Amino acid sequence: MQLGTLDVWADKPNEKNLKKELLRGLVSSTAFTLVIVALIHFNVLDTLDLFSGKESVNLSSVLPVTLVTSR
Repeated sequence: MQLGTLDVWADKPNEKNLKKELLRGLVSSTAFTLVIVALIHFNVLDTLDLFSGKESVNLSSVLPVTLVTSR
């Protein structure tokens, strides 16, 4: 998506540099992750309490029914 957005907003067509595009994607993804982690750390975003209980997690209550099958 990021690469497509850059192509749409670019004024002139320029040559593609795969290494530069990969680095830009890695940096933007890392920055997004750090922002989300900071928002969780400062209690701006709440996280699910999946693993806070002493009992084990019941996957059938978390996942859609089609993904949880017993064999």
